[in-house]
Amino acid sequence: RIAFRVGEYEDDFGYAYKDAAGWHVVFPKTEGQVGYGLSMALDANGFPHAIYSNWTQGVIEYAYMDPIGWHFESIEPTTFGFSTSLALDAAGRVHVAYHQGLTGELRLAHRDVGGWHIETVAPVPGLGWSSDLVLDAQGKPHITYQDGYNGDLRYAHLLAGDHFLYLPLVSGQ
Repeated sequence: RIAFRVGEYEDDFGYAYKDAAGWHVVFPKTEGQVGYGLSMALDANGFPHAIYSNWTQGVIEYAYMDPIGWHFESIEPTTFGFSTSLALDAAGRVHVAYHQGLTGELRLAHRDVGGWHIETVAPVPGLGWSSDLVLDAQGKPHITYQDGYNGDLRYAHLLAGDHFLYLPLVSGQ
């Protein structure tokens, strides 16, 4: 299963999968500039969940498929958000890390029955490029990201009490 963005100026979010009949390609979202920073994960039932920046609507967007079809939710308004990453926890809840284009901050959001809950991981503008998110066995997020100013690779880990530990990994200088 593959999620991809196709196009140069009018971009579409595409999804490809293979079954016994061969490869199939669908375009769940084709409304302009969508699919930037695309990240996808499969849930326990094999359904895709994706996060990306929708530049046409100016939002970070979450897309998922279930037996009914594709569904889309706006997580947060932004201008040109980049660098999204998605992970599913053991209960199937969605967690996403992304660069917030309006503020330049690295954000972390998770979805539960109450909706989307958003927090700022790195409050300094310019952080959060090339973010990657993984969840540990306890469901705590671990995020690597690039400092957009000096190119440093950084790491953030959620500690007890909802405080993040920040560590530089590699200097970009």
